[in-house]
Amino acid sequence: MLAANVVSAGELPSAESSPKAVNLSRLLDAPIPSNVRPIAFEQIDNSMGAIGLMLSAHPRGFGDPEVLSVGGKNDKALISANRQIVSRLGKALVIQRENGNSIRFLDWSTAGGSDHEGDSESFLYAGALGNSGYLKVDAFYGHDAPGSFLINPKSGATLFVHSGSDLVSVSKNHRTLMTMNSGLNPPFGILVVSLNEAGYDITVRCQGSGDRRTSPKIIPFFTGWHVDPFIGFDLTLMIQQLDSGTTPRYEAIPVRFSQKDSTWHVSVPEPQRFAQASRLACW
Repeated sequence: MLAANVVSAGELPSAESSPKAVNLSRLLDAPIPSNVRPIAFEQIDNSMGAIGLMLSAHPRGFGDPEVLSVGGKNDKALISANRQIVSRLGKALVIQRENGNSIRFLDWSTAGGSDHEGDSESFLYAGALGNSGYLKVDAFYGHDAPGSFLINPKSGATLFVHSGSDLVSVSKNHRTLMTMNSGLNPPFGILVVSLNEAGYDITVRCQGSGDRRTSPKIIPFFTGWHVDPFIGFDLTLMIQQLDSGTTPRYEAIPVRFSQKDSTWHVSVPEPQRFAQASRLACW
């Protein structure tokens, strides 16, 4: 596992209302470790016109079935369908682990006053995340963007993802999760996470430079998963050209992430030029 930063999922003062979780949003722009093996960019295979197809692909966003988002406002039916593991006891949503312990999410709210605003947290069970072994709990905050906890009842592994400036997508076999930030506040970051019965592994991290004065801004667009010939996903990165003067100009470059024989590869049209233009590092 490349990272195991265990932190409270939110930045609100009520950390005890939800379990400790690995906050993937915070890992997106965490410092790059010094002892990692970089992933070298490879030349994309354009023999079948892949570059043009990738650039013309429709970006996926919130509301698209491939993008993970928070659900509705009622979880009674979903809890009833999985009542051996999930229950609601008063204001607490309870996930029963296989070892007999439980993971609890506590709804709360405080009224505002003349010198302060009110605040709240509430949690809804959103069902199983396909056949990944993970359950999804959506979190709603009074002063923050909503997000989702992903809980593995067998291992107890708990992840947290934001549903705001971050985009999250899960592969069609529900075994791989991808999340990336918007790039609007550098550095741009992306994570690829393998979901399994034992827990999870962060298999790929990519991050742009955080120096806003000398590094390009990277605005990403997720264009979907692919299964042939290898499982993976595609992005189109809008990379700022630093010599564009007072009016920013961007170049669209397609990027393909593919898993071949359990190893992840990152392919682009011109690897050396891409590395120089984007200043993106993957490991």
